[in-house]
Order: sequence, then structure tokens, then C-alpha cells
Amino acid sequence: HCYAVLEALPHLRDPGEHGEYQSVQGFPNNCLNPAHEPVYGFLETVFDELIALFPSKILHVGADEVPLAAWSGSPLALDRLKQTGDAALAEQHAKLVNTLGNHHGADAIEGSATAVLQAGFLQRVQRFLASRGVVTGGWEEAAHGDVIEKDKSYLVGWRSVEVSAELAGRGYDIVVAPGQRYYLDMSQSTAWSEPGAGWAGWSGPQETYEFEATRGWTEEQLKHLMGVQACIWSEPMTDRAVFDRLVFPRLSAIAEAGWTRKEAKSWARFSALAGLMPNLYGHWAD
Repeated sequence: HCYAVLEALPHLRDPGEHGEYQSVQGFPNNCLNPAHEPVYGFLETVFDELIALFPSKILHVGADEVPLAAWSGSPLALDRLKQTGDAALAEQHAKLVNTLGNHHGADAIEGSATAVLQAGFLQRVQRFLASRGVVTGGWEEAAHGDVIEKDKSYLVGWRSVEVSAELAGRGYDIVVAPGQRYYLDMSQSTAWSEPGAGWAGWSGPQETYEFEATRGWTEEQLKHLMGVQACIWSEPMTDRAVFDRLVFPRLSAIAEAGWTRKEAKSWARFSALAGLMPNLYGHWAD
């Protein structure tokens, strides 16, 4: 979406930026620049319109998968780093321009110039949303630097329950959505005939249903659990049959697992009812 915004509104790019970096999906230069002031005016306009449209007091702003080399060719970004006392980091970051690796995610940018710039960006975004009485949501990468105010934010953990538990232990309210079980675009098995992606692993309906999203969590960590979340990305969805195969009955499995105590769960009962679900979904679709 940011790539589309930057193509439609090129004035949101640093006019002095040169070179290229790529996201893991292969998009070049697709991140809003934290050091370019017009970006904030644009975001505040969009946020105000969203807040007016929707009554929710929670707004998820993304913040995941920023490439390691993001803004490495931006004079504005490099100057921002120098102003914050990170001249050496700015010099190091400038060397990443045109290194077209696809490093991204929660680990690759930890301690980097990109993480510093992103942290400052999120602080400002959160201040604005808080002034509107809105809680800031973000993917787990929003925790880089521990700069966002925990009482005015929440995170969505997508890597593993262990990472989500660690963030909860640091005081972040968290929604658990581990890719290896709760990403519904992942394949249901390793068979070549099965549709879906495989980067996070595979998960059949039974594995999804029986998964314990808070396995090993302490009582203190559980205080910060907001719930679980099923996610789906449309790249593998070539037609409706593929969509139905990937989503159902795993969506219902996650919903039931999220609302049911461990001792009350029964795969035998759930699987016996699963055959009725396509008819129910079809009825709702009509």
C-alpha cells in the first residue's frame, strides 16, 4: 500500500533520494520516509478520515517488514540520524544503498539505522493518534527500541508463541497470530497438490485446532493477552475453490480454540461438525 501511495503522490518521497532498496516482496523503495515532513501531514489526514468513519478507538498502523536498507539513499534520513547523535550509524547506513538484499522482519533490522528511524516515526504517529484518543496497533516489529508507550498501544505477534510471550513479558498487550498455525494462506500439508504458501510451515485442520497459542506463558504474561487472530494473504488465492480449501474449516478451528478452555476442546467433536460448515458458509454467502 505504501508503494501505491508513493507512486500516486511522489512528493512524499525525499526529492534527493537516490539508489534503491527492496522489500522481501520485491517492491523497490516502498516505505514512507520518517524524515520527510510531508509524510506526516498525509498520514494525519488519512488517520483523521479513518477515525471519523469508524467508531473503533484502535487503529493498526502496520510497521512490519521494513527492509534493512530502507532510506539508505535518502539525505533527509541520513541527516536525521546525524541530528540524533548517530553519525557513525548514518555513515554505515549510507553504504547499504543499492544492496538489493531482501532482509526484513523482526530480527534483521534490530539495532540498525532503519530501526532507529522507524522508532522515531512510530513515536510521532502514536503521539498523534493518542491526541485523538486512539490506541496504536502494530505488528511485533513496532517494539524495536521499546519507544512506543505500552499503555497506548498493542502488538500482533506473527512469528511464534515464544516471541509473543517475550513481548508480553516486557509489558506489551498482544494479539497472538503465529504464522505457522494461524496464517490461513499456509498449506495444509507438504503434498505438492495442496495449495497455499509454505514459508511458515504447514498446518492441517487438526494441527490448527489443537495448537495452544499460550503454551508456556506465565500468569504475568497472560495478563497482556488480548486474544488470537487468524490471518490470510491473497497471493495463493487463484480461485474460490482454493480459498475455501485454505480457509475452511481452519477459520472455525481458530475461532473455537480462541474461545474454548483447553480441557473442553475435542477434535473428535469439532471434526464431526466440520462437514456441516461449508453448507453454513454457503448459506451466509447467499
